[in-house]
Amino acid sequence: MICVDANILVAALDSQDLFHEAASEAIVGHRKVIALNVTCAEALVHPYRVGRSDEARLILEEYGVETVAVTNAIAYKAADLRATHGNRNFPMLDALVVATGIESGASVVTTDSKWPSFPNVDIQLLGK
Repeated sequence: MICVDANILVAALDSQDLFHEAASEAIVGHRKVIALNVTCAEALVHPYRVGRSDEARLILEEYGVETVAVTNAIAYKAADLRATHGNRNFPMLDALVVATGIESGASVVTTDSKWPSFPNVDIQLLGK
């Protein structure tokens, strides 16, 4: 199971994105893919802006992306991560993504090379 960062969903939805192929393969290559509902919202901003929201939501559905709401456990873990590892390159939304992976037992997939490293957390960096 993987938990995807918004940049993975953005890339999967945009065939012109540098990471489109790698992001799409990462999603298709896993039986279960989860994303925070706020991560999905972030990824859907551009499709809404250009009138492609229905198409983008359908693509996410076809990929089988399961949305997860922020629970108290996720929020508390994110606060701990920000307190321990926080800097301007690791904002709260990113901490929530990592916390979701931890709480769900999922690997976290991102293209963001500026994230700190976390002991006992499998962060898969695309485009490395």
